[in-house]
Amino acid sequence: MQQIGLGMEMLLDYAEDIASRYMQFIGSLAEVAERGELVGDLVRSAVRRCLIGMQAAGAEPEDARRILGTLIAEQIAQLDAGQDKARWILVAVRHHMEFLLFLEEHHEGALQHCHAPGQTSGLH
Repeated sequence: MQQIGLGMEMLLDYAEDIASRYMQFIGSLAEVAERGELVGDLVRSAVRRCLIGMQAAGAEPEDARRILGTLIAEQIAQLDAGQDKARWILVAVRHHMEFLLFLEEHHEGALQHCHAPGQTSGLH
């Protein structure tokens, strides 16, 4: 029984690594937004891909919500007072994450069906 718990812990560690890498990218996009660039589509795509990667690593929606939610809150806390656009982007990340997880929880497999235009698989 302990073996199963250890395996799941390793998968969640991998899911945390995935979320951390995506949040670094999203943080970079938030900096770009501060300069006035439009990054909304890239941010939404990154959130979706992050959640798909975390799901593939074995994270359940509640795990993804906790892990990614913590990383988002940490990035928001690190922003300077005048970084309103970056803050808005990170809040939008939180909302989009919640939206996709809501769909996943209420319509099983919804993340796999959230494709970019012309994309045939949620994992690519």
